[in-house]
Amino acid sequence: MGMRILVFAPLEKQREALDRLLWTQAATSFTPHCDASSPLANDTPVIIAASLDQLAHDECLLNLSNQIPPGFSRFQHLTEIVSTADSDRLPGRERFRFYRERGYPLESRDMAGDA
Repeated sequence: MGMRILVFAPLEKQREALDRLLWTQAATSFTPHCDASSPLANDTPVIIAASLDQLAHDECLLNLSNQIPPGFSRFQHLTEIVSTADSDRLPGRERFRFYRERGYPLESRDMAGDA
């Protein structure tokens, strides 16, 4: 879609794992990315951030936490990936309810069969 993505991953293990995964893609499918503190953050399509205090953009937020991201409403798009594990699914339902009760337009997709 050509949109820049800010990945909210407050846990260091998440950030490190995502960084490793993005680096190990085939050269033809490499996704340029960096940490939010990098001097290249303003020019990089995917930014991985531990917090949302200082943002390079407000286009798309990918939430990898089990919490409602602080300041999520300033983003044009919010995406959440929720697994089928209870430890992930139950907090995901609470966040969905939170967004719905506040009138945000929601779209959900079951991607379990796409794997």
